[in-house]
Amino acid sequence: MGYLFISYISVFSSLIGVVILLFIVWIILKYIKLKKQEKNRLFNLNSFFDRLPQPYIKIKFLLNENGVVENYIITDLNIQFEKEFGFEKDKTIGKNGVEMGRIKNLEDVTKLQNVYNNRQVYSREYYHKETNKHYEVIHYCFEDEKNAYAFFIDRTKEHLIKEHNEELKSLLNSIIKNLPIPFCVKKVGDDEHYILWNKKAEDFFGKTADEVIGKNDIDVFGEEYATTIHEKEKDLIKNGGISNYEERVSFNNNSRISSVIKSLTKRENKPSYLVTTRWDITEHKEIQDLLKLKNQKLALALSAGHIIPLSWDITNNLFTINYDELNIGNENVNKRVLKTSEYMFSILHPLDVDQMKTICRDISEGKSDNFEICIRTNLRNADYEWFNIKAWVSEKDIKGNAITVTGIAINISKTKQIEKTLVDAKEKAEEANKLKSAFLANISHEVRTPLNAILGFSKILATTEMDEYQKKQFADIVEHNNNSLLRIFNDLIYLSDINAGTLDRKYSDVDINALITETIQTARYIAKEKNIEIILEDRLSDCIFKTERSWITQVISNLISNAIKFTDEGRITLGYKLKKEGIYIYVKDTGNGIPADKQALVFNKFSKLDLFKQGAGLGLAVCRGIIDNLGGNIGVESEIGIGSTFWFTLPFIQDMALNSAIQTKEL
Repeated sequence: MGYLFISYISVFSSLIGVVILLFIVWIILKYIKLKKQEKNRLFNLNSFFDRLPQPYIKIKFLLNENGVVENYIITDLNIQFEKEFGFEKDKTIGKNGVEMGRIKNLEDVTKLQNVYNNRQVYSREYYHKETNKHYEVIHYCFEDEKNAYAFFIDRTKEHLIKEHNEELKSLLNSIIKNLPIPFCVKKVGDDEHYILWNKKAEDFFGKTADEVIGKNDIDVFGEEYATTIHEKEKDLIKNGGISNYEERVSFNNNSRISSVIKSLTKRENKPSYLVTTRWDITEHKEIQDLLKLKNQKLALALSAGHIIPLSWDITNNLFTINYDELNIGNENVNKRVLKTSEYMFSILHPLDVDQMKTICRDISEGKSDNFEICIRTNLRNADYEWFNIKAWVSEKDIKGNAITVTGIAINISKTKQIEKTLVDAKEKAEEANKLKSAFLANISHEVRTPLNAILGFSKILATTEMDEYQKKQFADIVEHNNNSLLRIFNDLIYLSDINAGTLDRKYSDVDINALITETIQTARYIAKEKNIEIILEDRLSDCIFKTERSWITQVISNLISNAIKFTDEGRITLGYKLKKEGIYIYVKDTGNGIPADKQALVFNKFSKLDLFKQGAGLGLAVCRGIIDNLGGNIGVESEIGIGSTFWFTLPFIQDMALNSAIQTKEL
């Protein structure tokens, strides 16, 4: 029996052990299942975050030993975050806020601490410069977690709308503030007070916005004027609409007249706004009074002076002219006649018709009430005369449209002639003064230089013992400077004759070959000093034509001298050709060349492109004057660094058969 009991106990113990073992296995399986479910849940949550259309990032708070947040690390971010901000997930996860420059000051740490401590939703604005987008960032921290989640919602459109509205509000405030008329807004009702008062209102009433805003009419203007205001606003506040009236206001010993417009803006379940604008018409009223006075004076002037009165009936398109003052002397002419506008325009000078039509149109359309104009007309049926016409609108209809214009016409032909004479005299005097200044400035140096050389070397020749070679050198220098001085005086004489129109032409048969050869021989001395050779090319075997020999000699001599002056090395080439328009003569050098924008200036009087070169700036001006007098043309073709070609043409009169053979001769 005892053995059987022990057997039962043993079996029972075994069964308990199996049950316990099965229970443990069940618990383990249950735990594994829960973990798997949790893992699936986390996987699904992460998958949800990863597919969010908004950028998302997850951070883990880093606490110090006192449990205070001092930093964080990034533990997760989604695909949209990568796209929006350019962060790669694999390279970003694990980085901390300080390292990424997101925690810069105590304020940033405090915000994170609040999120962590309070487990509250924290929202802030964030601007991403690289994409120029504005976001609302929402932070959230779950209970019992050291993690926080941040979701980025694109608010760029809302921000732009808000920014646009702010700009519009600012613009509207600026417009109201700077309106050229007084403008104010008052809240009406039990709590009446002003809410807007612009700059012109400050100027008009002499009270600043700070003195008015938040106060009622009694506080601002006193009881007497406030009562007047309330009487005028009573019906408007009751019935709404717009009211308009004129009033004279006096503040700080300053009396002004204004045209007032008031408008009521009603708001549902809120106090209404009363908008007041006013135009300061004080000056307008003063001008009206002044015009009345001037009209009276004008009436006296018309009766006392010799002035032609006129009027224009716009409705019937008729002009009335009082011919009494024209002194025509024809007894059959009506002293007072009516003319249509078409007739009036027909007697105007053609250049004045459009201007007068514009004025009449402006008067008819109400764009102008008066005008003054100087025009030419043949009222006397003779030559055109200058008249100064002054007119103004003297009558309007009930709609304010002009129907009658009254005016006067004063003959100012003599005044215009005097003005023209004075202007011409002034221009001539100014030109003469400029020419005199330019002449003195340029010629003083050019005359003194060769004159000093002549005097100096002549004195040396007379007082110093020297051999024949030295004497010849000094004599050549004296001769060279004497020729330079002579050339200046010749240019001055020619220029003077050209300006005065007194050049004396003496035409003769001129052998162009001989003339050019003689001129070159004269220039050989200066050219030889600079190692410049002169080439004569493109010439006819025989060429004789009628012209002014001394003039042509002067032109060619000046052109050669000019070429030598601006050529440091190389050659000067002369030649002539027979062309359709006449003889074409040219002087070509290998000098510095002339800039394209300066070529038109070289023939002007006293023109010097290089101030350091000798010369008075007369030679080329003389050349142009001579060629113009001979009926030819003169010009220049030049290229920097290559050289210049000066040319001129002369009308050719053939006296003999010409040989077309062209020779080239080197001198």
